[in-house]
Amino acid sequence: MNRRVIVVAALIAALMGVLFAFSTCGKDDDDDKDDGKDGKTPPQLYDMTIYGWGFGDSLYHYQAGQWNVDAATPFSNRIIGSAFFNRAYGFVWGQRVVYRYNAGAWQNLTPPGMPTADIVDGVFLPDGSFWVAANDALYNGYLVCFLLDGSANIIPVQGAITSNPMYLVALFPVPEDQAIHLVGVVDGWYQHLRWDGSTVTPDPIFQVQYIEVGADDDDDTAADDDTSADDDDDDDDSSPVYVPAAQILDAAQAADGSIWAAGYSMVEGEKRGTMWHRGAEATEWASFLLTPTTGCKTNRVRRLYFTADGAGLAIADCLYSQIYEQVAGDQWAEASLPGVKGDKYVLEDISLVDKDRGWAVGYTSDFNEPLFLMRSTEGWQLARFIEGDQGDHLYAVTMFDIPDPGLPSDDDSATDDDTSPADDDAADDDTSLPPADDDAAE
Repeated sequence: MNRRVIVVAALIAALMGVLFAFSTCGKDDDDDKDDGKDGKTPPQLYDMTIYGWGFGDSLYHYQAGQWNVDAATPFSNRIIGSAFFNRAYGFVWGQRVVYRYNAGAWQNLTPPGMPTADIVDGVFLPDGSFWVAANDALYNGYLVCFLLDGSANIIPVQGAITSNPMYLVALFPVPEDQAIHLVGVVDGWYQHLRWDGSTVTPDPIFQVQYIEVGADDDDDTAADDDTSADDDDDDDDSSPVYVPAAQILDAAQAADGSIWAAGYSMVEGEKRGTMWHRGAEATEWASFLLTPTTGCKTNRVRRLYFTADGAGLAIADCLYSQIYEQVAGDQWAEASLPGVKGDKYVLEDISLVDKDRGWAVGYTSDFNEPLFLMRSTEGWQLARFIEGDQGDHLYAVTMFDIPDPGLPSDDDSATDDDTSPADDDAADDDTSLPPADDDAAE
């Protein structure tokens, strides 16, 4: 009898040890990646063929297959967007500030006469000029054009491009087209406008409409709770609430020349993620709702990204962030994403050098740290940076292809393959300002 008790006790102790080992593993190394906290697995090296930056509360540098926090962060403001002409020349922006990166140095180029307006987007044109779109508190849109010498021209949209105020939503470039393409609300319509500096070509998407969704609380007195026999003349049920039936949040052109816009539509009182598109040769816009596969209903689409080799991606939201990938035409499918989903699993930006190489960034409350998702031929993979737990949010990312060291390039040194963390890229191929640099397509 005693022997049986001892055997049973030993089995229970062994089982508890196994369960404790599993729980400890889940706590210290929850994703079996390179979190650097368990002391068991060395930091993993990711894609060695690309190079780039991440921006947000801090500056992150991706090189030699790893993300690191740049100790010499040059920004005094949170960075929310980025656009680069090549690895040595680009711009980033905050809510009301603009910085330029030129051959290894950052410089604040915010124009002194910049109106009090919030920046919503920024793009390069083929000649190397950089443009940002901004809106003031009265929904007046502005364009700011930064030239190669660092000077800037501030252009109110009303008067220069439109007769009436235009609220800007997005800018996007078109290859080999020196015109700027704007998307926003003007004259009661969401419109895509092409402006070459003199001629405006309108492209209406849909007319702005409003629908009633409820009632305001405009009670005159705090004691009036609508339970008495009063006639509610001053009560909350006498003032209906109207919201836009649909809104566009981003726009871009795909590699096949089609133009896309993304946002949401109101369907049975709920926001539903919506895409609008027009073929390269078409004159009319079509729209459709995104259909999730996880059961988490998509309520908006806020970021579009297309690669030169034909991939289309969109960042959307339900209770957490989603990524949709274009299958063909107007067929988009929700991608399978790693990590613990929650209301703070938020993706903000994507940058790919081709359909299977690049990164998406954002932030997560699971570890109070940046969220990095790497794209590869196997799909999306969760990754971690390797220096400390900064508790930062990331809002923008820019990635570049690294010339294959086995192929001819215009590197100053044949052995400079950009895979060494000590390499400062000073001798690399992207050291000239546009348009002299022959790698403008990177």
